[in-house]
Amino acid sequence: MDPAEQISDPVTALITSLPLDLTFATKGELVIDLLSESYADNVRLDFVADDEVYGACTKLRAFLDGHRQPRPLPAHPQAPHHRRAGLPLLLRPRRSAGHAAPPDPAAGLRWPVEESFEAGKSLFGLDESQVRLYEALLRHIVLVMAALAVCVTSAAAARNRTDTQAMPPSHPDEQPPENPGLIPPTVAEIKHLFNATRRVRRWYQRARA
Repeated sequence: MDPAEQISDPVTALITSLPLDLTFATKGELVIDLLSESYADNVRLDFVADDEVYGACTKLRAFLDGHRQPRPLPAHPQAPHHRRAGLPLLLRPRRSAGHAAPPDPAAGLRWPVEESFEAGKSLFGLDESQVRLYEALLRHIVLVMAALAVCVTSAAAARNRTDTQAMPPSHPDEQPPENPGLIPPTVAEIKHLFNATRRVRRWYQRARA
């Protein structure tokens, strides 16, 4: 059963505790709602990069054109150079009023976004909720994204203090260093450290009991 049927079917909506005022919206319409809230708060974006799904939404294209929102990629799915499979919708706040950043780097943001989804799924179980109620699903998503954000920011904060890698060679004949150093901790390693800290704390609490 697709989302539209789940919302329109009263039995399914009742079983899953869907809000009574919940209405179905396509991906393009959801983006319009998000952008409308951003514009209402005077948050302007350098660019919006869309893929075939978002680019095929005529409402979204008309909305972006009406707000003079830059788009680094063509907004029509029939454009040959627009077919970049898997490129998600990318939003970036404008750095300063009246000065938009060059839109070219938008396509290069694909892999960090994909890596974030992969980390959320493989490390934090973003797609492993096994819940049946709407509110429980929202709680699971919020907790997973919060845990991911904590680990990502912790890894970023520790990067400069823990990166002890040797300098790259200056010429082809340079011998490798005796101590190559260590790379900074990854998001997965930060998660393992948090888990280890929790286990040690539980052990200490049981030992004192």
